[in-house]
Amino acid sequence: FGGWSELDWETYPEPTFYQNPSASSQWGFWNFAIINVGFFSLPHLIQRTYAAADVKSLKVAYGFLSVSPWLTFFVGIFMGTVGVQILSDAGIEDPASPFT
Repeated sequence: FGGWSELDWETYPEPTFYQNPSASSQWGFWNFAIINVGFFSLPHLIQRTYAAADVKSLKVAYGFLSVSPWLTFFVGIFMGTVGVQILSDAGIEDPASPFT
């Protein structure tokens, strides 16, 4: 297994990973994403605005908090797709490893 470049959607254990999600699934994803982003900016960070040294430091902090959940989602998605591949090879003698 050579990472994402070696994945074939036709032979992948879960081919639905590569299909467009339904409208209901898309709505659920955006709902989940907005709630998680909202959690990281409310309410404890609103209280933090009262203690900010200046406006510049506050803008930098909110910018970082806006980007960091998306980086976290990317890592989780990558680990999930690699994990499905690893688990599908459980019954195969000497399966390919993404760690070599």
